[in-house]
Amino acid sequence: QATVAYEIYQDLEPDIIICCVGGGGLISGISKYAKTINENVEIYGVESIGAASLYNSLKQGFNVKLNNIDTFVDGASVAQIGDLNFNICRKLVDGVFTVSNERLCHELIYCYQNDGIILEPAGALSLCGLEQIDRLYKSKNKFLKNKNIVCILSGGNNDISRYGEIMELNLKFLNLKHYFIMEFNQKPGELKRFIADVLGPNDDIVRFEYIKKTNKQYGNVLVGIELSNKNDLFKIIENLEKHKFKFKKIEENELIYDLLI
Repeated sequence: QATVAYEIYQDLEPDIIICCVGGGGLISGISKYAKTINENVEIYGVESIGAASLYNSLKQGFNVKLNNIDTFVDGASVAQIGDLNFNICRKLVDGVFTVSNERLCHELIYCYQNDGIILEPAGALSLCGLEQIDRLYKSKNKFLKNKNIVCILSGGNNDISRYGEIMELNLKFLNLKHYFIMEFNQKPGELKRFIADVLGPNDDIVRFEYIKKTNKQYGNVLVGIELSNKNDLFKIIENLEKHKFKFKKIEENELIYDLLI
């Protein structure tokens, strides 16, 4: 693992190195070599918030084993970091950050669309750390300008069948996709009224599904709406209230969200 750091030093003298953390082998090898060459180089790790074994271990002061982990970042979803790796990280790593799956997917899409780089979720973790390091520096009245920063993109083994899920999480991160449970009257023109009175010209219905037809007069519908501008959400809610639609916006932290979406 240390050969990655060796190859970095063949090209430049880094001030900061950021890499993903799974079992801890990569960041351990990098930090051992890099700190030997220059003890002032800063080493940061980035983990998925749902599988943050190193972050939690450093916080607790001992090697923690997580009971439940989110395997979305399959290349870096580890319940417990290796003991040897933990001891190295505890001494040499300057900090560890955690990121949400939504934030990670935004970085995956950005890299693909703007740089032509195909990454797997674990491979993009390091890029998500840039924003957090910038905030850390600003909190200490320090600046990243003129720093040599290396983000290690540690994998591109991505299955194209996952891109639907990745795009969905990216839209959630951008606050552009929202779900509602609504009561629709069972009469001609009701959907047309909803589109005309509630949606804006650039809003789109991406899901429309009857959950239950309570009776002949009305039924409960799951409606997914994709926005072109996140601020349009306020106008949609305003229109729903104005035109007397009965509705509930489903938030991600609610149990019903996992059941329906």
